Amino acid sequence: MSIQLMADIFNLNLSPGLKLLLLSLADNANDAGHAWPSQDTLAIKVSATTRSVRTQTGILEAEDWLSITEAAGRGHGIHYYLNVEKIREEATIRKAEVGEIKAEKAEVGVERRKLTTRKAEVGVSGNHQEPSQRTINKENKNPYNPPKGIVPPLPSSDMRVCSYCGCGTKDDPRGGFTWDHFLPQSEGGLEGENLILSCNACNNIKGKAIFDTIEEARLYIHKKLWSKPRQRWIDHRQIAFDGLPPPFVDNHFQIFYQLYPLHVSRVEAEKAWTKLRPSPDLVDTILQAVKAQTASIWRDHIAKKELQYIPYPATWLRGQKWDDEIPDVSTDERQNGNKAPGVDAREWIRRHGLPGTHAEV
Repeated sequence: MSIQLMADIFNLNLSPGLKLLLLSLADNANDAGHAWPSQDTLAIKVSATTRSVRTQTGILEAEDWLSITEAAGRGHGIHYYLNVEKIREEATIRKAEVGEIKAEKAEVGVERRKLTTRKAEVGVSGNHQEPSQRTINKENKNPYNPPKGIVPPLPSSDMRVCSYCGCGTKDDPRGGFTWDHFLPQSEGGLEGENLILSCNACNNIKGKAIFDTIEEARLYIHKKLWSKPRQRWIDHRQIAFDGLPPPFVDNHFQIFYQLYPLHVSRVEAEKAWTKLRPSPDLVDTILQAVKAQTASIWRDHIAKKELQYIPYPATWLRGQKWDDEIPDVSTDERQNGNKAPGVDAREWIRRHGLPGTHAEV
């Protein structure tokens, strides 16, 4: 092992793989740079295959970092002769370059400190110097949130009523209440008159939205509550705003869901309805189809409580089942195997009428 040779190799500007292999050879070499480790030994040291070792030693030999001699006769290995003179020369040049770079960085650091000192002297002499944003952040750890004031305790549980949707503890005993900053704290809102008692659902829906009046906030929350089919919001609709939808929200899905004979997976059904965005004519077609299929092909399943044969409302909507034709035969005729051309929902209703049966799950 040649410690001096390994120290010089550390200062060479080589790729990591070549430098590691050269260090492994120096670890097995004498001070003259003569080494004869096996390729398997070198492969273990550099965590590579013997083929990779042969390739990299060939590169080092081509760049004149070492020479390779294969001993004659069976059982004699490969001898490596490191170019000690070239390694020391290149290492000395590399050390000088690194020293120059460090000296330049030190000079730049000195100049920066001098400039900082002059700026401080100018500020002390009377010229105003604005503090940097970094200095402001240090003085106020979170400059975007004003210091918190005193938050009053919540009213007793029987006196809690949401200022937005009007629900109270009696409507939702498990629902929590909190103080909402009408003007968000991120916008400079403080405590005092800015605090409004709110249920957790309305506080979550409102978020950091900014409003001029509380009526605007109520309208926003009311619309948002009915705009997306989220289960927690759907449950809150029953007690918020007296259970009524906003006047500008399409309530056709409620009619469809009440008419449909299987009341399951409401959230998925509402997602399918929202994605469908039916026109008024299509809404009328869907409702007529539900009435007709409930009174015809689903009637026996409802009577026998075989609801597993009725598709889920979301599946029915995604499959556009309102276009399915309805067999224009009676139940007895269907059981006897008679077949007849199908008709659409409107024609079936015109011929047979509507019993209006539906099932709850």
